[in-house]
Amino acid sequence: MSWNQDESLTAADAELKMEKLKEKISRTDMKIREGVFGKAERFIDDAYRCEGVSAPVSKTFMVKDTRHKHVDIEITSGTALTEK
Repeated sequence: MSWNQDESLTAADAELKMEKLKEKISRTDMKIREGVFGKAERFIDDAYRCEGVSAPVSKTFMVKDTRHKHVDIEITSGTALTEK
């Protein structure tokens, strides 16, 4: 799911969009990715506490013992995750 937008993505917006993504995927996929969603949410919280992150940032949270199951966070330009 792409979150491409013109204005900076706040930590609160990122958390809301992650919740919407969780609602869109199947229960099976949610169960598989549950742990890595938690890690992605902690990354967002940590970035917020450090006054955001500046591009480029690319984080992949892989599901253990899989090759293709993951959650990605990418910031390709600007600053993001700065406020709640």
